[in-house]
Amino acid sequence: MKLKKARTIEEAYQVFDTQNPLDQDNKEFYVDIYHQDLLNLRKDLVLNLIPDKSFFVTGQSGNGKSTALNFLPDTAICKKYDVKYLYGRDVFKLDDIDIIDIILMVGYTIVKGNPELEKKFLKELEDLKKKKLGKLEKQIEKTSLNADQGGGDLSFRAKLPFWNLISFDSGFFVKFKIEKSNRKTIREIFTLDKLELIEKVNDIIAAYKEQKNSEKNLLIIIDDLEKIRKQDQTIELFIDNIDVFQKIIGDR
Repeated sequence: MKLKKARTIEEAYQVFDTQNPLDQDNKEFYVDIYHQDLLNLRKDLVLNLIPDKSFFVTGQSGNGKSTALNFLPDTAICKKYDVKYLYGRDVFKLDDIDIIDIILMVGYTIVKGNPELEKKFLKELEDLKKKKLGKLEKQIEKTSLNADQGGGDLSFRAKLPFWNLISFDSGFFVKFKIEKSNRKTIREIFTLDKLELIEKVNDIIAAYKEQKNSEKNLLIIIDDLEKIRKQDQTIELFIDNIDVFQKIIGDR
């Protein structure tokens, strides 16, 4: 959204929305309050000093982190990196989010706007789903597996029909945020082996770089995760699965 200068305090209050950070279209309004922090981060990125190839920016909502990250890329960063932004508010339900969601949407961030790569990624996901279902069907032939420890009536056998209904078609990523039941089923499928899903994302990153024929590294900025309010989700993402962020992209 293109901003215009306010003439009164009331207009300024109405125009600035803490949920919509400034970007390059509104750089005339940008105040570099994190100047030294951004300088240090740019230096570390250019010199490859980021531990485990991932970094985390913390702070309360509304204190300018997203705006600062929108202005992070300078000439040196853009020369070394192909910068991609994943805005969580656009693709996630932040009150219902799982590590599988993040892995999938990192892949989507790479293929978005690229029909050839999006088709390839969706096919890889469909093939991976079929592979996992095939393994489960063989296991079910040997024994009736129960999904809930301690007993219960909901078995993997009962879930299979729902898993088969999931289709990785051209509208998959657009519908992901709004279809809660599908998100739950998709998580059940890919949680069985997250590493395989991560490898598919890394493969699509490699295909993207090959298509671009570029020596640049990839810098993916994932925004809005600090807005997650549920403690169990925060623990699941940033403690139980912290290694996932380090495995995505790898040496690519």
